[in-house]
Amino acid sequence: MKKITLFLILVIAFSGCDFFTKLSEIEYNNRVVENLNNTSLALEETTNLYNDSIPSIVTEESEIDVSALKSSLETSKTFLKEIEALKTLESKNLEQETQVENSLNSYITTAEEYFSAYEEMLNYYESGEFKKDISLVTPIDESIHINYSAFINANNDLVGLLDSFMEE
Repeated sequence: MKKITLFLILVIAFSGCDFFTKLSEIEYNNRVVENLNNTSLALEETTNLYNDSIPSIVTEESEIDVSALKSSLETSKTFLKEIEALKTLESKNLEQETQVENSLNSYITTAEEYFSAYEEMLNYYESGEFKKDISLVTPIDESIHINYSAFINANNDLVGLLDSFMEE
C-alpha cells in the first residue's frame, strides 16, 4: 500500500511537469507529418481541379463551373487550420520545435498566398468577368501556378526538415 501511495504522489508531482506533455522527436514528427499529408493532398487537389476545370484556351464563350473548385478550396482551408494548431505542440527537443515552427509558418504563409490567388481566379470566373475582359486569364493562371510552386517548395522544405530529425 505504501508503494502505491508513493507512486501516486510521484505521478501527481510530475503531472504538472513538461515531462508528460512534451513529445519525443518521433512523436512530434509523426503528428506534424499526419496533418501535413492531409493538407498537402487537399491543396494538390485544388490545383488538379483547376487544371481539369479551366480550359487551356478560355474564350468569351467558355462556360466555366467553379462549384467543385470552391468546395475544394474550403476543404483545403479547413486542413490548413489544423496545421496552424500544430504550432502548439511541444517537443522534448527545443531545437526541433523551433525549426519546425518556423518552417510551419512559411508553409502556412505560402498556402495562404496560394489561396489568395485561387480566390482571385474563382471570383474572375464565377462573376463572368472573363467574358468582358479576357486579358486577365494568363496572369491569373500564372499567379496560381507560381503560388502553388512556392507552396510546394515550402512543403518540401518542411518535409526535409522533419526528415533531418528522424536521422539523428
